[in-house]
Amino acid sequence: ERAGGYQDRGWPEDYDLVLRIHAAGGRLANVPSVLLDWREGDQRLSRTHERYAQAAFQRCKAHYLAGTRLRGRQVVVWGAGPVGKGFARALAAEGVRIAAFVDLDPRKIGQVVHGAHVIAPDRINEFRGCYAVAAVAGAAARTEIRAALAAAGWEEVAEFCAVA
Repeated sequence: ERAGGYQDRGWPEDYDLVLRIHAAGGRLANVPSVLLDWREGDQRLSRTHERYAQAAFQRCKAHYLAGTRLRGRQVVVWGAGPVGKGFARALAAEGVRIAAFVDLDPRKIGQVVHGAHVIAPDRINEFRGCYAVAAVAGAAARTEIRAALAAAGWEEVAEFCAVA
């Protein structure tokens, strides 16, 4: 009840509700058996409406991260490609300051993106105290980023998370 019901915020209502429940201290868990067998179709609203586009999910995630884990913290965005830049824009719209971007591409390192320098991964510990978000499209790349941050001594959830 503290989280309220479905609300129209311009992004997926169900995802929004789950994040509000979590932000309100609610507990989420998987059920042991399938409760609903879902049929996928090309014309489903979630496949065709702008509310379900990647940018809408990014705005939703940025909104809740800004109000919870990122409150009062600067952010390091790991990924200076389209996904990372898009997520950084969503965070900036929520008032979150981007301290740096991290990327492997030597052509990006040293550039400035959305007012923040792109650094190599070996400089990540210069930004301790910031919160890191892995914002890359590929699952394998996210796994590598999580491993690199953990190897550098960063604690997942408390100090970093994957957002894509």
